[in-house]
Amino acid sequence: MVNAWMQTVKKVRDQMPKGTPLKAILKAAKKVYKKPAGLVKKAVKSLKRTVTGKRKRRKGTKKKRKAKKSRRRKKRKGTRKRRRKR
Repeated sequence: MVNAWMQTVKKVRDQMPKGTPLKAILKAAKKVYKKPAGLVKKAVKSLKRTVTGKRKRRKGTKKKRKAKKSRRRKKRKGTRKRRRKR
């Protein structure tokens, strides 16, 4: 399955004269390209949220989780017994 951008590039390439550099084709395709209306996932999620009234629960930001993890390590550091290599 080819995405919308690749289809647009192919159409523009067919319209332009043979031997046109790819850079020129891509620039022309950029002017013509429009995002597909098939961005349904986002619409369905927002609709579902408005109907059910539920929101997806976040576990916290990456920074907070990282800080929490380092605090746990510090607590454990003194309690572990180290094994000797024999």
